[in-house]
Order: sequence, then C-alpha cells, then structure tokens
Amino acid sequence: MSDNQPETLPSGEEFDSWLMGATLDELEEFIREAPQGLSDRRLPQEFLQDCKARVDARLAAEPESTVLTMSDPHQMRILCWEQIAERFQAEIKFRSGKAAISPQDSNPGKSTDVTAPNERERFVRPILEKKAWSTFQFALEADVDFHTANDYLNGKNKPNRTTRARLAKALEVPVEKLPK
Repeated sequence: MSDNQPETLPSGEEFDSWLMGATLDELEEFIREAPQGLSDRRLPQEFLQDCKARVDARLAAEPESTVLTMSDPHQMRILCWEQIAERFQAEIKFRSGKAAISPQDSNPGKSTDVTAPNERERFVRPILEKKAWSTFQFALEADVDFHTANDYLNGKNKPNRTTRARLAKALEVPVEKLPK
C-alpha cells in the first residue's frame, strides 16, 4: 500500500479523510489491493459498514453526470469511489454469508429501479441489428462482461455510470439517450 494510504484504517473518520485526500493513483492502488486488505479479520464488520456508508454518502452528494469525461480528474475520482464502495460491499456480503452483489446494487443513495427490458430492447436491438452485432459482440465492443450487457438488455440490472458510458460509446449514442 502507498505511504499515504493507512495500513489498518483505524477509524471511519480517518478513512473518510484519506478518501478525500488520496490521489487517483492511491485510490486505484486501494481498489487493486482491497480484496486482500479488506479480508483482514482484524477489521470489524461494523468498520467496513461505516466506511461503505461514508463512500456512499460522498457518492450520493455528487450530481448525476450525463456525460462521462475520462480526462476529468473529479469524474475519475467518483469512478474510483464507486469501485471502492463495490469492494466494501462485496466483503460485507461475503462476511455475512451472502453472495457479493453487483456493482450497481452497491450505491443505496441512488434508485435501484431498473428499466423494463422492452424499453431497453426497443432502443438497443435496432442498433445491434444495424451493426450486425450479437449481444456477445456488443459486450466486447463496450468492454464489459457478456452478462453485464445481457442483463442490461433484459432489465435485470441498473448499470453504474462507467458501464452506461461504455454501453453508450459502443452504440455510438449519447449516454443520456441510453435507457436507464
């Protein structure tokens, strides 16, 4: 872990302070190392839940962006926070004996309603047909897992900002036009 990242994350407040002051490189390093670091049983589940709640609060306070700009450091920081929230949620679920949830379920500050699959299908299928793409090819072009693309089309998930941006880019449509 980097010198600026706390080794033991002794309190939720210290984690929150680190979260706000960490560089993008430090956030990305935390994301890479989180599966090992968060599985340390010396970290109580209440601590993990407190840190997750703090990340969620930061994310909930951010306005929903309709255009993802990878060159914007603030948007990249938000994407890192989303991934950190996912890592915390996965460890919390694992410890409680439940399967890890999908990334789009990890942000309770946002609506979890999903769009009816027929709305997504009506919008996306003609584009896929015009491009002569299967769902698998759509997933490859969007750089997402097949199940992510398939579940999106079938209305089984609500993709996070990054995934929506990737899907929209692959389809060559503005992200705000892609059905949520």
